Amino acid sequence: MKYCSNCGNQLEDDAKFCSVCGMQQGQTPTPEEKTEIEQLKKEKKFKPVVGIAVGVVVVIAIICVIFGVATKNKKQSPKKIMEAFTQYYDDYSKDHCDDMAQYGVSYEVAHYLDCIGRVVYFDDEPMMMIADLVGVSGDEDRCDYIYNVNFYSYDGRNVIEKYAIENVYAWDDGFLIYVENNTLILVTEAFNYESNSGNSLAVYELSDGIVSSYVRVMHEENDAKQYDYYNLDGSRSEAIEVDNLVKKVCDDSLIRETEMYYAFGDWGQMNSHPSYGALVGDKFEDYLSEISKLDNITNQSELDKIYAECMGYETDKAFNEEEFNNSKFKATTKYGMAYNLHDNFLCGDYLIEPSTTGYAMYAESESGVSLSIDMLDTANHFQDVDFFEDKFDTITYDTGYNKINYELTGDVSEYINSEGVRVNMYSFKADFSDTGEPHYGYGIIIAMENGIVLRVLRASSGKTEIINQDDFEMFLPLTEGWITED
Repeated sequence: MKYCSNCGNQLEDDAKFCSVCGMQQGQTPTPEEKTEIEQLKKEKKFKPVVGIAVGVVVVIAIICVIFGVATKNKKQSPKKIMEAFTQYYDDYSKDHCDDMAQYGVSYEVAHYLDCIGRVVYFDDEPMMMIADLVGVSGDEDRCDYIYNVNFYSYDGRNVIEKYAIENVYAWDDGFLIYVENNTLILVTEAFNYESNSGNSLAVYELSDGIVSSYVRVMHEENDAKQYDYYNLDGSRSEAIEVDNLVKKVCDDSLIRETEMYYAFGDWGQMNSHPSYGALVGDKFEDYLSEISKLDNITNQSELDKIYAECMGYETDKAFNEEEFNNSKFKATTKYGMAYNLHDNFLCGDYLIEPSTTGYAMYAESESGVSLSIDMLDTANHFQDVDFFEDKFDTITYDTGYNKINYELTGDVSEYINSEGVRVNMYSFKADFSDTGEPHYGYGIIIAMENGIVLRVLRASSGKTEIINQDDFEMFLPLTEGWITED
């Protein structure tokens, strides 16, 4: 064995060149060659070190990204979320509960109306709303309270501001809030929003991280109420289009009376509406503490129930039949009278509209295909049929003056709706021949565990069409929103 005369690398006896530095053996390198060889040796040593360092950085970056995504997507427990909200609200209220004397507001009113808290559920997460009283506009008889309203979420590490609305005017009715399809609509009346053409509403639409604001102005046209929408802070010279959800909330008084809830309300008449009132200070923190006891948070109703309890409202009041009679979809079931509390709602591509008589629903898709949804009275006509235990191929629906035979044409599809109610759906071919000329219809029977049974027919150009089983699940919203009178 021999060694390189330049770098000392061990070589085979017959090697003419060094495998490391490349020096020809038996030859003394020139000063220039020697310098080049040394530089080459340095680069050979440096490159692996740089490569390893870059690799480590890349791995660390990947780990951080994965950890960040996992943290973001991980559902936080209500306990952890509410603990974070409580600390944030405690700090916030200490900094923002101003001396309302400067606005001519008594301590009693200020204590009730400043730093109002509420928890709402939209954007697929619970958010904390804080309404901070920042001023008063007008005189004693026409007074508006001015608020900055912020919505906060929790990302697993910090409470972060997600939506902010400044200078919201409200008088004694406070804010009305409605949540649907991951969108929150905040509506407020105020003297500040009145116009010469009639009563006005300020409307704030929160969705996908964006706040859109409008003013709705009412005017009379041909002895009928008409509504126009304008940009809240812009010119009212030209009306603008708003989406159907905004129109639904603002133009339907029944929605506002029965389905929206108040962020606060007329503090002198708190009990006139089931969601009147406000939670501030320690009372709001107690509300957060009660929410933290939930196993999970998936919808607004869970939060509203706890709110009502913290406000001291009765949550098990007797059902008021008169309030909904002839205005909501209703049925007589073997469990009593039941009411569907929806007005308009979506099932896939269909907008469902209950009739004013309360016994049928109708819907039409953008393609022109329509639905007819009828109530099958389980109390009288299907009383002997158990849609969850019985196995059958045909059933007869006896209306009292004729009989309709239903032939089941597919397997039973079993579901659990968002309210935890078991639902079975059956496709059918119905023989209506008993009513006169031979006539057949196709559709589905939707049976709910609460005793309600619906019949859905799909028609296009006057002909009924078969509803495929793949489409059954889109009809689950029909099974939600029911209240049964005990």
